[in-house]
Amino acid sequence: MPSPRATVLCIDGPCPQAAAYARMRMARDACSPGRRNTALQCVAAKAALVLCLFLAAAQVTAASPPMPLSTGSTTDASLSSAQHAPAASATASSGASEDPLFLPAELRARMRDTGLYAPGPERHRLQRLVAFIEDDTGLGVRYREAATASAAEVAARREADCVGFTLLFLAMAREIGLRAQPQRIAHVLSWQGDARTVYRSGHVNARVRIDGRLATVDFAADGLIANDPPRAIDDAQLLAQYHGNLAMQALALGDAAVAASHLRAALRLNPHDASLWSNLGVLHARLRQAQAAESAYLRALALEPAQPAALANLIALREARGEDVSALARRLAASQARDPFHPVLQAARAIALGDDAAAIGHYREAIRRMPRQPRLHAALAALYLRAGERRQALAALGEAARWSEGTDRAWYRAQREALEAER
Repeated sequence: MPSPRATVLCIDGPCPQAAAYARMRMARDACSPGRRNTALQCVAAKAALVLCLFLAAAQVTAASPPMPLSTGSTTDASLSSAQHAPAASATASSGASEDPLFLPAELRARMRDTGLYAPGPERHRLQRLVAFIEDDTGLGVRYREAATASAAEVAARREADCVGFTLLFLAMAREIGLRAQPQRIAHVLSWQGDARTVYRSGHVNARVRIDGRLATVDFAADGLIANDPPRAIDDAQLLAQYHGNLAMQALALGDAAVAASHLRAALRLNPHDASLWSNLGVLHARLRQAQAAESAYLRALALEPAQPAALANLIALREARGEDVSALARRLAASQARDPFHPVLQAARAIALGDDAAAIGHYREAIRRMPRQPRLHAALAALYLRAGERRQALAALGEAARWSEGTDRAWYRAQREALEAER
């Protein structure tokens, strides 16, 4: 699946709406009619629900499809309490006092030398800033999973997930006088790395007011499907996500003390985030503190009654004690029945188990719920092709092209033509 690094500056266009936002890069021409937009494709990385992913989730790897279309494996907080997560190679800091939005003097000097402080239309200043962050002649920041870091660390390491990128962008934008604020999308599906692994997570990015209009700035790594529009959050909520991610990275590395420190910092900043409470429960469970874990899960469910990770983890905890969990199981099933992403995650698990027939059924259900998502049609095409159903694969690729735009549409059409040529 093509996923070029790109930046889209959607100004007063359809991008903030849920369906259009999920296809931001493809729909960039609609964002600013009559103008050429620079850069940025939406991506999914880690924000709120990613915290659940690190420790309340199962990750499996699907067999490679016969063509480069995403069929998917999954990391999903809502259905499993297995303790596996993406590699967290970034070292989690043991201190929670450093300002994650701080810009070191040497970076500010480089910004001056590059002309980022130069006056001019806000739109042009924003474009210069985005280019400086992304281009190799500037900072050359690249996307990497589990790379939550402060603004200064991102600039030094030249890699970040969406939390780290958003911190860097906000700090730099404000430094040069742009009015920037963080945003959050509560639920996304993303295809990362080899495009065969599906993540369910949250996502953060930034909004900027440019000449009286709003622009959305996001970091590109791979595609995402968003079922909710982004909403503005404050710095405290963003910093809570920062500490929450570092907590889960630390726990994945076996450092419960650092994880606890960051979770305490996160909950001081945002005590109303159900995912943080669920992850606190995971931490207590890892430390064999069952009563404290249960209390944290219940706190999460008091804030968000259908929180999938908290429900799944509470079910596992009570089942281990031999308790009746039928009522909780019904709540979880009802939540999944309303969840448009759930069939995709079911499909990915079926693929990991070698049950392509079941996966096809799940993807068909996902398409019934979200018919305009090209990645779903592409994943179904790959499964059909692996099953030897060439006609159905061609039809699915046609639907993927139908609901795509620009380079993605051209790519799907090229895949379909290549498949037809093999007859």
